[in-house]
Amino acid sequence: MKEMNLRDLNINVILIGIVAGIMWRFPITSTVIYLYMAGLLLLLLLKLFRDSDLRISRKNSLILIISILFILTIYLVSFDEIAFVTKRYLILVILIFYLFFSLLRYGVGYMENFYKQLTVFLNILSVANLYQVIFRKPLLLNYMDLAEVGYNYHFGSAAYRTMSVFHHPIICGLFFIIAFLCNMYLIKSPIKYVLQVLLLLNIYTTSSRSAWLALALIIMVYILLNNKRFIFSILRPRVNYLKAINICIITSFVFLFLILNFDEIAKTIIDRFGDSLTKNSTDGSNLQRTLTIAMIFDHMFDNGGSILLFGHGAGTVGDFMLRNPVLIKDFGTTDNQYLSWFFEFGLVGITSYLSLVLFIIIKYFKNKNRHWTKDLSFLCFVVISFELVFFDAIGWPVVFVMLGFLIGALTIEYDENENSKTEMKIQY
Repeated sequence: MKEMNLRDLNINVILIGIVAGIMWRFPITSTVIYLYMAGLLLLLLLKLFRDSDLRISRKNSLILIISILFILTIYLVSFDEIAFVTKRYLILVILIFYLFFSLLRYGVGYMENFYKQLTVFLNILSVANLYQVIFRKPLLLNYMDLAEVGYNYHFGSAAYRTMSVFHHPIICGLFFIIAFLCNMYLIKSPIKYVLQVLLLLNIYTTSSRSAWLALALIIMVYILLNNKRFIFSILRPRVNYLKAINICIITSFVFLFLILNFDEIAKTIIDRFGDSLTKNSTDGSNLQRTLTIAMIFDHMFDNGGSILLFGHGAGTVGDFMLRNPVLIKDFGTTDNQYLSWFFEFGLVGITSYLSLVLFIIIKYFKNKNRHWTKDLSFLCFVVISFELVFFDAIGWPVVFVMLGFLIGALTIEYDENENSKTEMKIQY
């Protein structure tokens, strides 16, 4: 592998993609994501020529072939929506190919570099989000497009839901959970506990039920995956007195805050969930989602075998939702990515993606000597996979960039040996 000096790195290209995905939601910078795609494609072509000496294993060759077949199939079944597919799906394949050559060339060092930079970036956003917590309005309000149909921002009121720069509380909560996971693996100093408490506050103030559930789920998954180490650390802790004092101080402040605000916090959580988890729910958001599921399933099973198997093609579900409103008028999304994929690509499409998820899970557990970046990637993948039940990722390029990175990181075979990891001079 090539030499890499971690002290002389430029900003990681995947992180630039995440920033570009965020910028897509702001009208003034909405075209940056397409410039990023063009630049990423150019870098990929350069890598193809420069790294032509790399040996590609059979497993990796199969991954590349499947990626090519994936995008070609989407183009084939979405012939009338070629522009839509190019704008929304092509980035997944380009990013996976780019990551493939980067991981083969630099190994686990590339993963470490990305997660270090992502951790810094998301923690900066977390600190900056305190502005929204205090003033109950976005810091970049003057640059936002406030035409979100069916959503009330409640600026300046107690009902305001923080969203950082992500334009929506659900996406904000998702990335702050990823930040929470990154901090668990990357930050060793006592400042971690301050940052974690701040992230928990930010996740809470999004009032995103899906984010709250995802956080609870991923903490349970983390404990199950690390149960021996977790139990051992409780039964036989290594005492670092300075660290212990810092933890006690921070914990005391957190408990004091919870005690003083317990009634308000409990009421907020109860009000947000309401009866949304009950069978006879009257929650508007829950009804919109459940009735949409029923409508999509009825439509798919009543329109012949071809539609059921292969769907209507990419980019068609939005028009269908606009023509067939459920509760919210002019609401052009299913608010469920799996449901959208079922409508657009049929049973073949949704089964293919769920097979990929199953493959990633099996591959992860078969690898007994995992590097910590693999564990972190898996946990982030679980979070996104769970959250996709609650929103349409196709309208959020920042999620697609992160999802593409995680799929590549968890499927591509590369050197995970810490001892053989070399340094990289140039990072792009």
